[in-house]
Amino acid sequence: MKCSRIALVGGLLLAWTSSAFGSVIDITQDPNEFDQATWGWPNSVIYAQSVIADDVLFSLIEMRATWASGGDILFNVLITGDRVGGAGLGFEPDMTDIRYNSGMQTVAAGAGQVLTSVNPNLSVTPGERLFVVFDTFSYPSSGNGTMRATEFNGPNDWYAPGEFVFVNTGGEQNLGDFNNASWGHRFDNNEDLALLMEFKVPAPATAALLGLAGLAGGRRRRRRA
Repeated sequence: MKCSRIALVGGLLLAWTSSAFGSVIDITQDPNEFDQATWGWPNSVIYAQSVIADDVLFSLIEMRATWASGGDILFNVLITGDRVGGAGLGFEPDMTDIRYNSGMQTVAAGAGQVLTSVNPNLSVTPGERLFVVFDTFSYPSSGNGTMRATEFNGPNDWYAPGEFVFVNTGGEQNLGDFNNASWGHRFDNNEDLALLMEFKVPAPATAALLGLAGLAGGRRRRRRA
């Protein structure tokens, strides 16, 4: 009996481990990447990249940007749902459906290429379309710069399920107003933002493991009594 219980617990843990491999969507492999300009005030205050969720937890976003002029580039990394929109794509970020906000991130004035990483750890639905939004609109004092992207007019679409979209400020007073803005896109140019995004299965709760251990211990105590 003892051996069979150990085998059962071991099998459960093995089954969890084998199903706990997430996936990494890495759009940074294009050898002809370039610095897409210009992102920030007073130009394109929002860049965004759509992504199809690959697992149940959106755990990591990495991007690279370089300062060009003005003060520090101040921005938020947002994750939004999508909505039916224009831009020739049929979908755009839903700026009234913000599911994650990183809070202020910085690329310092005078800095070269800066890697920014955030860990949303956001529960998502596999297969749904989301947008990763880089928002300098919320910081009117932000400088501007460039963001790393795949080759413009290159022969390959490095992430065909997703698209790079952007919008310039046009009198919007809050983020929700951008749902009525005119969004541009790079669909025809095979260009995406050069991001790394990770989806994964969340780690098992410690309480669940302790519960298994407690159950096994209780059975051993009863057997000795």
